[in-house]
Amino acid sequence: MSALGSRAVSGAAGAAGFGGAGRRHVLGGLAAGLGGVVAAACAAPEGAGGPGQSAKPVKISWAIWNGPTLLEAQTAGADLYRQKAPNVTLELVNFNDTPDLVTPWLANTGPHIAMNYGSQMIDTARQGMYTILDPYIKRDAKAIPVDDYIQFQLKAQQIQGMGQFGLPMYVAVYALLYNKTLFQKKGVVVPDDTWDWSKYAEASLKLADRDQSVYGALLFGTKFAGTKIFQNNGDVVNPSDDRKAAFAQPPGLEALQWIHDRMWKDRSWAFAGAIKDGGFKDRFAMLATGKLAMTEEMASWAIGDVVKGNPDQVNDWDIAPLPKGKQRTSRASIDAWTIWKGAPEQDAVWEFMKFLQTGDWLDIQTQKAGYQPPRVSLQDHYLDVLKKAIPQVANKNVAALTHPVKNKYARPDAIFRKDGDAWKIVGEAWDAAITRNEQGVPPAFSDAARRVDAAMG
Repeated sequence: MSALGSRAVSGAAGAAGFGGAGRRHVLGGLAAGLGGVVAAACAAPEGAGGPGQSAKPVKISWAIWNGPTLLEAQTAGADLYRQKAPNVTLELVNFNDTPDLVTPWLANTGPHIAMNYGSQMIDTARQGMYTILDPYIKRDAKAIPVDDYIQFQLKAQQIQGMGQFGLPMYVAVYALLYNKTLFQKKGVVVPDDTWDWSKYAEASLKLADRDQSVYGALLFGTKFAGTKIFQNNGDVVNPSDDRKAAFAQPPGLEALQWIHDRMWKDRSWAFAGAIKDGGFKDRFAMLATGKLAMTEEMASWAIGDVVKGNPDQVNDWDIAPLPKGKQRTSRASIDAWTIWKGAPEQDAVWEFMKFLQTGDWLDIQTQKAGYQPPRVSLQDHYLDVLKKAIPQVANKNVAALTHPVKNKYARPDAIFRKDGDAWKIVGEAWDAAITRNEQGVPPAFSDAARRVDAAMG
Protein backbone atom coordinates (compact mmCIF):
# COMPACT_ATOMS: atom_id res chain seq x y z
CA MET A 1 0.00 0.00 0.00
CA SER A 2 1.48 3.34 -1.00
CA ALA A 3 0.46 5.02 2.25
CA LEU A 4 2.59 2.60 4.27
CA GLY A 5 6.35 2.80 4.34
CA SER A 6 8.70 0.54 6.27
CA ARG A 7 12.28 0.30 7.46
CA ALA A 8 13.97 -2.67 9.11
CA VAL A 9 16.11 -2.19 12.22
CA SER A 10 18.16 -5.04 13.62
CA GLY A 11 21.93 -4.62 13.78
CA ALA A 12 21.63 -0.87 13.24
CA ALA A 13 18.93 1.76 13.22
CA GLY A 14 17.17 2.36 9.93
CA ALA A 15 17.42 5.65 8.11
CA ALA A 16 14.78 8.33 8.54
CA GLY A 17 13.60 10.55 5.72
CA PHE A 18 9.84 10.50 5.31
CA GLY A 19 7.91 13.72 4.74
CA GLY A 20 5.11 14.93 7.00
CA ALA A 21 1.44 14.51 6.27
CA GLY A 22 -1.90 15.82 7.46
CA ARG A 23 -2.99 14.53 10.86
CA ARG A 24 -6.21 13.20 12.36
CA HIS A 25 -8.74 12.30 9.71
CA VAL A 26 -11.99 10.41 10.28
CA LEU A 27 -12.18 6.71 9.51
CA GLY A 28 -15.69 7.07 8.14
CA GLY A 29 -17.48 3.88 7.22
CA LEU A 30 -14.48 1.56 7.00
CA ALA A 31 -14.77 0.16 10.52
CA ALA A 32 -18.44 -0.58 9.96
CA GLY A 33 -17.38 -3.20 7.43
CA LEU A 34 -15.44 -5.18 10.02
CA GLY A 35 -18.44 -7.01 11.46
CA GLY A 36 -18.30 -10.71 10.65
CA VAL A 37 -14.77 -10.37 9.28
CA VAL A 38 -12.66 -9.95 12.38
CA ALA A 39 -12.56 -12.78 14.88
CA ALA A 40 -12.70 -12.28 18.63
CA ALA A 41 -9.60 -10.63 20.12
CA CYS A 42 -6.84 -12.97 21.19
CA ALA A 43 -6.37 -13.54 24.89
CA ALA A 44 -2.80 -13.32 26.15
CA PRO A 45 -1.01 -16.66 26.46
CA GLU A 46 0.70 -17.71 29.66
CA GLY A 47 4.31 -17.53 30.70
CA ALA A 48 6.13 -15.18 28.34
CA GLY A 49 9.72 -14.31 29.14
CA GLY A 50 11.56 -10.99 28.94
CA PRO A 51 13.04 -9.63 25.70
CA GLY A 52 16.55 -10.81 26.43
CA GLN A 53 15.67 -14.30 27.66
CA SER A 54 15.55 -16.01 24.27
CA ALA A 55 17.96 -16.18 21.38
CA LYS A 56 15.16 -17.03 18.97
CA PRO A 57 15.08 -14.47 16.14
CA VAL A 58 11.89 -12.43 16.18
CA LYS A 59 10.60 -9.83 13.75
CA ILE A 60 8.14 -7.19 14.94
CA SER A 61 6.44 -4.70 12.65
CA TRP A 62 5.97 -1.37 14.48
CA ALA A 63 3.76 1.36 12.99
CA ILE A 64 3.79 5.03 13.87
CA TRP A 65 2.18 8.11 12.35
CA ASN A 66 4.05 9.70 9.46
CA GLY A 67 5.25 12.92 11.12
CA PRO A 68 8.91 13.89 10.66
CA THR A 69 9.79 14.33 14.33
CA LEU A 70 7.88 11.21 15.35
CA LEU A 71 9.73 9.17 12.74
CA GLU A 72 12.98 10.38 14.29
CA ALA A 73 11.74 9.15 17.66
CA GLN A 74 10.79 5.78 16.19
CA THR A 75 14.27 5.29 14.76
CA ALA A 76 15.94 6.23 18.05
CA GLY A 77 13.60 3.97 20.00
CA ALA A 78 14.29 1.04 17.69
CA ASP A 79 18.02 1.52 18.10
CA LEU A 80 17.68 1.48 21.89
CA TYR A 81 15.46 -1.61 21.88
CA ARG A 82 17.93 -3.44 19.65
CA GLN A 83 20.48 -3.07 22.46
CA LYS A 84 18.01 -4.51 24.97
CA ALA A 85 16.78 -7.34 22.73
CA PRO A 86 19.40 -8.16 20.07
CA ASN A 87 17.34 -11.11 18.82
CA VAL A 88 14.52 -8.76 17.75
CA THR A 89 14.38 -7.14 14.33
CA LEU A 90 12.02 -4.17 14.18
CA GLU A 91 10.37 -3.29 10.90
CA LEU A 92 9.54 0.42 11.14
CA VAL A 93 6.26 1.26 9.43
CA ASN A 94 4.81 4.73 8.93
CA PHE A 95 1.23 5.57 8.02
CA ASN A 96 -0.92 8.61 7.25
CA ASP A 97 -4.21 7.53 8.82
CA THR A 98 -5.91 4.56 10.46
CA PRO A 99 -7.38 3.10 7.25
CA ASP A 100 -3.78 2.55 6.12
CA LEU A 101 -3.54 0.06 8.99
CA VAL A 102 -7.03 -1.41 8.96
CA THR A 103 -6.99 -2.38 5.29
CA PRO A 104 -3.99 -4.75 5.59
CA TRP A 105 -5.28 -6.08 8.91
CA LEU A 106 -8.50 -7.07 7.19
CA ALA A 107 -6.33 -8.96 4.70
CA ASN A 108 -4.66 -10.77 7.62
CA THR A 109 -1.40 -8.89 7.39
CA GLY A 110 0.00 -5.55 8.55
CA PRO A 111 1.85 -4.06 11.54
CA HIS A 112 1.98 -6.07 14.76
CA ILE A 113 1.91 -3.07 17.09
CA ALA A 114 0.67 0.36 16.09
CA MET A 115 -0.02 3.85 17.28
CA ASN A 116 -3.79 4.27 17.38
CA TYR A 117 -6.23 7.08 18.19
CA GLY A 118 -9.69 8.55 18.19
CA SER A 119 -13.09 7.15 17.37
CA GLN A 120 -11.66 4.87 14.68
CA MET A 121 -9.62 3.12 17.37
CA ILE A 122 -12.76 2.57 19.45
CA ASP A 123 -14.74 1.31 16.43
CA THR A 124 -12.10 -1.25 15.44
CA ALA A 125 -11.60 -2.33 19.06
CA ARG A 126 -15.31 -3.08 19.37
CA GLN A 127 -14.92 -5.36 16.36
CA GLY A 128 -12.21 -7.38 18.13
CA MET A 129 -9.22 -6.28 16.07
CA TYR A 130 -6.75 -6.02 18.97
CA THR A 131 -5.26 -8.32 21.56
CA ILE A 132 -6.91 -7.99 24.96
CA LEU A 133 -4.11 -7.10 27.37
CA ASP A 134 -5.63 -7.78 30.80
CA PRO A 135 -3.85 -11.13 31.39
CA TYR A 136 -0.51 -9.58 30.45
CA ILE A 137 -1.13 -6.52 32.63
CA LYS A 138 -2.08 -8.70 35.59
CA ARG A 139 1.01 -10.86 35.18
CA ASP A 140 3.42 -7.94 34.69
CA ALA A 141 1.74 -5.44 37.01
CA LYS A 142 5.02 -3.97 38.24
CA ALA A 143 5.95 -2.93 34.70
CA ILE A 144 2.60 -1.30 33.91
CA PRO A 145 1.93 1.84 36.00
CA VAL A 146 -1.87 1.59 35.86
CA ASP A 147 -2.49 4.01 38.75
CA ASP A 148 -0.17 6.63 37.25
CA TYR A 149 -1.82 6.85 33.83
CA ILE A 150 -4.20 9.70 33.08
CA GLN A 151 -7.36 7.84 33.97
CA PHE A 152 -9.73 9.09 31.26
CA GLN A 153 -7.18 8.00 28.68
CA LEU A 154 -6.68 4.53 30.16
CA LYS A 155 -10.44 4.00 30.45
CA ALA A 156 -10.96 5.09 26.85
CA GLN A 157 -8.79 2.12 25.83
CA GLN A 158 -11.23 -0.36 27.37
CA ILE A 159 -14.36 -1.94 25.93
CA GLN A 160 -16.98 -3.12 28.37
CA GLY A 161 -17.27 -6.87 28.31
CA MET A 162 -13.98 -7.24 26.40
CA GLY A 163 -11.24 -5.59 28.43
CA GLN A 164 -8.17 -3.39 27.99
CA PHE A 165 -7.20 -3.34 24.32
CA GLY A 166 -4.55 -0.61 24.44
CA LEU A 167 -2.09 1.23 26.65
CA PRO A 168 -1.46 4.99 26.51
CA MET A 169 1.14 6.24 24.07
CA TYR A 170 1.20 9.93 25.03
CA VAL A 171 -1.34 12.62 25.81
CA ALA A 172 -1.98 15.52 23.47
CA VAL A 173 -3.25 18.39 25.60
CA TYR A 174 -4.41 21.35 23.55
CA ALA A 175 -3.40 24.92 24.31
CA LEU A 176 -3.70 28.35 22.70
CA LEU A 177 -0.82 29.11 20.34
CA TYR A 178 -0.47 32.84 19.70
CA ASN A 179 1.77 35.25 17.80
CA LYS A 180 3.09 37.48 20.56
CA THR A 181 4.76 39.83 18.06
CA LEU A 182 1.38 40.55 16.49
CA PHE A 183 -0.11 41.17 19.94
CA GLN A 184 2.67 43.63 20.71
CA LYS A 185 2.23 45.49 17.40
CA LYS A 186 -1.50 45.86 18.03
CA GLY A 187 -1.03 46.85 21.67
CA VAL A 188 -3.10 43.89 22.94
CA VAL A 189 -2.23 42.18 26.22
CA VAL A 190 -1.08 38.61 25.56
CA PRO A 191 -3.18 35.66 26.80
CA ASP A 192 -2.72 34.19 30.26
CA ASP A 193 -4.61 31.77 32.50
CA THR A 194 -7.14 34.48 33.46
CA TRP A 195 -8.50 34.66 29.94
CA ASP A 196 -12.16 33.82 29.45
CA TRP A 197 -14.37 33.85 26.36
CA SER A 198 -15.02 37.58 26.71
CA LYS A 199 -11.31 38.47 26.67
CA TYR A 200 -10.79 35.98 23.84
CA ALA A 201 -13.46 37.56 21.66
CA GLU A 202 -12.33 41.11 22.46
CA ALA A 203 -8.70 40.38 21.59
CA SER A 204 -9.71 38.56 18.39
CA LEU A 205 -11.62 41.63 17.24
CA LYS A 206 -8.71 43.98 17.97
CA LEU A 207 -6.15 41.76 16.24
CA ALA A 208 -8.13 41.04 13.08
CA ASP A 209 -7.62 43.09 9.93
CA ARG A 210 -9.59 41.48 7.12
CA ASP A 211 -8.34 44.04 4.59
CA GLN A 212 -4.83 42.69 5.23
CA SER A 213 -6.02 39.06 5.56
CA VAL A 214 -5.07 38.99 9.24
CA TYR A 215 -7.35 36.97 11.50
CA GLY A 216 -7.80 36.88 15.25
CA ALA A 217 -8.23 33.11 15.39
CA LEU A 218 -8.75 30.09 13.17
CA LEU A 219 -11.78 27.82 13.34
CA PHE A 220 -11.27 24.14 12.71
CA GLY A 221 -14.12 21.68 12.32
CA THR A 222 -16.87 20.27 14.45
CA LYS A 223 -14.63 18.67 17.10
CA PHE A 224 -13.53 22.21 18.01
CA ALA A 225 -17.13 22.87 19.01
CA GLY A 226 -17.01 19.98 21.47
CA THR A 227 -14.40 21.74 23.59
CA LYS A 228 -16.47 24.91 23.64
CA ILE A 229 -19.57 22.98 24.68
CA PHE A 230 -17.62 21.33 27.52
CA GLN A 231 -16.29 24.73 28.59
CA ASN A 232 -19.88 25.98 28.73
CA ASN A 233 -20.88 23.20 31.17
CA GLY A 234 -22.52 21.18 28.41
CA ASP A 235 -22.07 17.77 26.82
CA VAL A 236 -21.89 16.60 23.23
CA VAL A 237 -22.96 13.03 23.95
CA ASN A 238 -25.34 12.07 26.74
CA PRO A 239 -22.98 10.93 29.55
CA SER A 240 -25.23 7.98 30.41
CA ASP A 241 -26.03 6.88 26.85
CA ASP A 242 -23.62 7.18 23.93
CA ARG A 243 -26.53 6.69 21.52
CA LYS A 244 -28.05 10.04 22.50
CA ALA A 245 -26.97 13.56 21.54
CA ALA A 246 -26.66 16.33 24.13
CA PHE A 247 -25.21 19.16 22.02
CA ALA A 248 -28.63 20.74 21.33
CA GLN A 249 -29.33 21.38 25.00
CA PRO A 250 -29.05 25.05 26.12
CA PRO A 251 -25.33 24.99 27.05
CA GLY A 252 -24.46 23.45 23.68
CA LEU A 253 -26.54 25.83 21.61
CA GLU A 254 -25.13 28.78 23.53
CA ALA A 255 -21.56 27.64 22.82
CA LEU A 256 -22.32 27.06 19.13
CA GLN A 257 -23.88 30.51 18.87
CA TRP A 258 -20.76 32.02 20.43
CA ILE A 259 -18.66 30.39 17.71
CA HIS A 260 -21.07 31.60 15.04
CA ASP A 261 -20.79 35.16 16.33
CA ARG A 262 -17.02 35.19 15.98
CA MET A 263 -17.40 34.20 12.32
CA TRP A 264 -20.41 36.26 11.25
CA LYS A 265 -20.99 39.02 13.80
CA ASP A 266 -17.42 40.05 14.64
CA ARG A 267 -15.94 38.54 11.47
CA SER A 268 -12.68 38.26 13.39
CA TRP A 269 -12.07 34.54 12.87
CA ALA A 270 -11.20 32.59 9.75
CA PHE A 271 -12.17 29.14 8.56
CA ALA A 272 -9.42 26.59 8.03
CA GLY A 273 -9.61 27.21 4.28
CA ALA A 274 -7.79 30.50 4.85
CA ILE A 275 -4.58 28.49 5.23
CA LYS A 276 -4.67 27.22 1.66
CA ASP A 277 -6.12 30.47 0.33
CA GLY A 278 -3.19 32.37 1.81
CA GLY A 279 -0.65 29.96 0.36
CA PHE A 280 0.54 28.65 3.73
CA LYS A 281 1.70 25.07 4.27
CA ASP A 282 -0.15 24.82 7.57
CA ARG A 283 -1.70 26.86 10.39
CA PHE A 284 1.65 27.20 12.15
CA ALA A 285 3.21 28.88 9.14
CA MET A 286 0.20 31.20 8.87
CA LEU A 287 0.58 32.18 12.52
CA ALA A 288 4.36 32.46 12.41
CA THR A 289 4.20 34.90 9.50
CA GLY A 290 1.76 37.20 11.32
CA LYS A 291 -1.42 36.50 9.37
CA LEU A 292 -3.03 34.62 12.26
CA ALA A 293 -3.05 35.74 15.87
CA MET A 294 -4.22 32.55 17.64
CA THR A 295 -5.13 28.93 17.11
CA GLU A 296 -6.45 26.28 19.51
CA GLU A 297 -5.33 23.47 17.21
CA MET A 298 -2.02 23.20 19.04
CA ALA A 299 -0.92 20.38 21.31
CA SER A 300 2.22 18.75 22.63
CA TRP A 301 2.52 16.60 19.50
CA ALA A 302 3.07 19.78 17.47
CA ILE A 303 5.86 21.35 19.55
CA GLY A 304 8.71 19.79 17.60
CA ASP A 305 7.06 20.45 14.25
CA VAL A 306 6.33 24.12 15.06
CA VAL A 307 9.95 24.73 16.06
CA LYS A 308 11.59 22.81 13.24
CA GLY A 309 9.09 23.85 10.59
CA ASN A 310 9.40 27.58 11.28
CA PRO A 311 12.90 28.06 12.79
CA ASP A 312 13.17 31.75 11.94
CA GLN A 313 9.94 32.63 13.76
CA VAL A 314 10.52 30.81 17.06
CA ASN A 315 10.75 34.09 18.98
CA ASP A 316 7.41 35.29 17.61
CA TRP A 317 5.09 32.84 19.37
CA ASP A 318 4.15 31.42 22.74
CA ILE A 319 1.35 29.34 24.24
CA ALA A 320 -1.26 29.80 26.97
CA PRO A 321 -4.04 27.70 28.50
CA LEU A 322 -7.26 27.62 26.51
CA PRO A 323 -9.57 30.49 27.53
CA LYS A 324 -12.12 29.30 30.05
CA GLY A 325 -15.88 29.45 29.71
CA LYS A 326 -18.19 28.67 32.61
CA GLN A 327 -15.62 26.03 33.53
CA ARG A 328 -12.04 25.37 32.51
CA THR A 329 -11.64 22.52 30.04
CA SER A 330 -8.84 21.61 27.66
CA ARG A 331 -9.17 19.13 24.84
CA ALA A 332 -6.99 16.04 25.17
CA SER A 333 -6.27 12.88 23.19
CA ILE A 334 -6.70 9.16 23.88
CA ASP A 335 -3.75 7.97 21.75
CA ALA A 336 -2.68 4.39 22.44
CA TRP A 337 -0.47 1.51 21.45
CA THR A 338 -2.47 -1.49 20.30
CA ILE A 339 -1.37 -5.00 19.35
CA TRP A 340 -3.03 -6.47 16.28
CA LYS A 341 -4.78 -9.67 17.31
CA GLY A 342 -3.34 -11.51 14.28
CA ALA A 343 0.28 -10.67 15.08
CA PRO A 344 2.60 -13.67 15.41
CA GLU A 345 4.88 -13.89 18.44
CA GLN A 346 2.37 -12.18 20.73
CA ASP A 347 4.62 -12.61 23.77
CA ALA A 348 7.51 -10.86 22.05
CA VAL A 349 5.23 -8.04 20.90
CA TRP A 350 3.99 -7.62 24.48
CA GLU A 351 7.59 -7.32 25.69
CA PHE A 352 8.06 -4.53 23.18
CA MET A 353 4.78 -2.96 24.40
CA LYS A 354 6.30 -2.93 27.90
CA PHE A 355 9.33 -1.07 26.55
CA LEU A 356 6.98 1.59 25.14
CA GLN A 357 5.74 2.23 28.70
CA THR A 358 9.21 2.94 30.08
CA GLY A 359 10.76 6.28 30.88
CA ASP A 360 13.48 5.54 28.32
CA TRP A 361 11.00 5.53 25.44
CA LEU A 362 8.84 8.34 26.82
CA ASP A 363 11.92 10.56 27.04
CA ILE A 364 12.78 9.77 23.42
CA GLN A 365 9.27 10.82 22.36
CA THR A 366 9.78 14.11 24.15
CA GLN A 367 13.33 14.72 22.99
CA LYS A 368 12.63 14.10 19.31
CA ALA A 369 9.03 15.25 18.91
CA GLY A 370 7.97 17.11 22.05
CA TYR A 371 5.34 14.47 22.91
CA GLN A 372 3.88 14.57 26.42
CA PRO A 373 3.92 11.41 28.58
CA PRO A 374 0.56 9.91 29.57
CA ARG A 375 1.56 9.60 33.22
CA VAL A 376 0.64 12.11 35.92
CA SER A 377 3.88 11.77 37.87
CA LEU A 378 6.00 12.63 34.83
CA GLN A 379 4.50 16.00 33.94
CA ASP A 380 7.20 18.15 35.60
CA HIS A 381 9.88 15.79 34.31
CA TYR A 382 8.42 16.25 30.83
CA LEU A 383 8.97 20.01 30.99
CA ASP A 384 12.61 19.54 32.05
CA VAL A 385 13.32 17.05 29.25
CA LEU A 386 11.49 19.16 26.68
CA LYS A 387 13.40 22.35 27.45
CA LYS A 388 16.77 20.58 27.34
CA ALA A 389 16.00 18.67 24.16
CA ILE A 390 14.39 21.60 22.30
CA PRO A 391 16.11 24.67 23.80
CA GLN A 392 14.09 26.99 21.56
CA VAL A 393 11.13 26.46 23.90
CA ALA A 394 13.05 26.96 27.15
CA ASN A 395 11.49 30.41 27.59
CA LYS A 396 8.02 29.39 26.38
CA ASN A 397 5.04 28.83 28.65
CA VAL A 398 5.07 25.09 28.01
CA ALA A 399 3.56 24.55 31.46
CA ALA A 400 0.28 25.39 29.71
CA LEU A 401 0.44 21.80 28.40
CA THR A 402 0.85 20.15 31.80
CA HIS A 403 -1.50 22.39 33.80
CA PRO A 404 -4.69 20.67 32.52
CA VAL A 405 -3.31 17.24 33.45
CA LYS A 406 -2.06 18.23 36.89
CA ASN A 407 -5.31 20.05 37.67
CA LYS A 408 -7.58 17.42 36.10
CA TYR A 409 -9.46 19.54 33.58
CA ALA A 410 -8.19 17.84 30.43
CA ARG A 411 -11.04 16.07 28.64
CA PRO A 412 -11.15 13.93 25.49
CA ASP A 413 -13.48 14.36 22.53
CA ALA A 414 -16.92 12.84 22.97
CA ILE A 415 -17.52 9.64 20.99
CA PHE A 416 -20.93 8.41 19.86
CA ARG A 417 -21.71 4.71 19.56
CA LYS A 418 -21.85 5.18 15.77
CA ASP A 419 -19.43 8.06 15.73
CA GLY A 420 -18.88 8.45 12.00
CA ASP A 421 -22.62 8.50 11.31
CA ALA A 422 -23.25 11.01 14.09
CA TRP A 423 -20.55 13.46 13.07
CA LYS A 424 -21.65 13.35 9.46
CA ILE A 425 -25.04 14.64 10.58
CA VAL A 426 -23.47 17.22 12.89
CA GLY A 427 -21.24 18.30 10.01
CA GLU A 428 -24.25 19.02 7.83
CA ALA A 429 -25.70 21.28 10.52
CA TRP A 430 -22.28 22.89 10.97
CA ASP A 431 -22.02 23.67 7.28
CA ALA A 432 -25.52 25.13 7.12
CA ALA A 433 -25.30 27.29 10.27
CA ILE A 434 -21.61 28.01 10.87
CA THR A 435 -19.88 27.73 7.50
CA ARG A 436 -22.56 29.15 5.17
CA ASN A 437 -24.76 31.06 7.65
CA GLU A 438 -27.85 29.83 5.82
CA GLN A 439 -29.70 28.55 8.88
CA GLY A 440 -29.91 29.64 12.50
CA VAL A 441 -27.85 27.76 15.08
CA PRO A 442 -30.79 26.52 17.25
CA PRO A 443 -32.91 25.03 14.45
CA ALA A 444 -29.92 23.54 12.60
CA PHE A 445 -28.44 21.75 15.59
CA SER A 446 -31.74 20.82 17.23
CA ASP A 447 -32.72 19.04 14.04
CA ALA A 448 -29.26 17.43 13.89
CA ALA A 449 -29.67 16.10 17.43
CA ARG A 450 -33.00 14.48 16.52
CA ARG A 451 -31.40 12.89 13.46
CA VAL A 452 -28.42 11.62 15.45
CA ASP A 453 -30.69 9.98 18.01
CA ALA A 454 -32.64 8.31 15.22
CA ALA A 455 -29.47 7.13 13.48
CA MET A 456 -28.01 5.56 16.62
CA GLY A 457 -30.86 3.03 16.74
